[in-house]
Amino acid sequence: MYRENKWEKAIRYSVMPLIYILLTIMAAFMLLPFYWMLITSFKTFIEATAPIPIWWINPSTWQWENYELAYNLMIRVGGNIENVPQFMDHVLKRYVNFGDFFFNTVFSTLINTILTLITVILGAFAVARVNFAGKKVIFAIMIATMMVPGEMILITNIVTIYQLNWTDTFEGIIMPFIASVFYTFLLVQLFRQIPDSLYKAARVDGCSDWKFLWRVLVPMSKNTLITIAILDSIGSWNAYLWPYMVNRAPRMYVLSVALYEFTSALTGVTQTPAPQILMAAAAITIAPMILVYLLLRKQIIAGVTRGGTKG
Repeated sequence: MYRENKWEKAIRYSVMPLIYILLTIMAAFMLLPFYWMLITSFKTFIEATAPIPIWWINPSTWQWENYELAYNLMIRVGGNIENVPQFMDHVLKRYVNFGDFFFNTVFSTLINTILTLITVILGAFAVARVNFAGKKVIFAIMIATMMVPGEMILITNIVTIYQLNWTDTFEGIIMPFIASVFYTFLLVQLFRQIPDSLYKAARVDGCSDWKFLWRVLVPMSKNTLITIAILDSIGSWNAYLWPYMVNRAPRMYVLSVALYEFTSALTGVTQTPAPQILMAAAAITIAPMILVYLLLRKQIIAGVTRGGTKG
């Protein structure tokens, strides 16, 4: 059994606390915006707009009605809503039902994630297990595209969407992002780690490539696929720039775009935004993705770090 010498112990006991302190500080900086969002969502208007930031308020004074108002605005916009300030009437009349925005976001996220998983699985299987001429060159070109900034192809994609008449449609939001080179690369590395002996044994038993993919490779890659699904869902849920550029009809807004438009409209009416309401609405918007991450964080970590023959 290996034993640490005194120098190794000294280094471990002196360096590790510093590493943990540094990681704690970094984590605090990352969590600070979320804390500010939550604490502001419980403030009064005066507290939220105070010249000197207020970093803590007594829980007994939390304004839970901010969430009630934000929820009503997000679910029943345009209808008869109780407890809505009169100055918001003009803002409410500009919108379709905010429930539509929830549906648009959930639907586009769900379909995008499903289609991404399908294309990634098929693409990774073709690269990792199917032999065809030019495979290495094609895969190298795919990897090279990862170095191209998304902004460089943004205009081209928009022109394509307009030519296909996909503006103000779900196709325009979803189709340009159903393939991911990074996720394909991640899955290719995992598929290549599956022993050839397992593939040959399956072939001897009469298993076709198609069955081997869905009955062997996919189940063994479960954690990685869950990770891909979660990361892609988070990206789709939080997407703002692309949905904003291809969908300008209010009925097709996703939540991120709707929140921006609501903020602009509210500021235009009141000349001063209501940050406590906006932060409550933002908290409601991101809550589903935070819940998904908290429930499946172990699968995310396992999918990224696990290697070998286990998926």
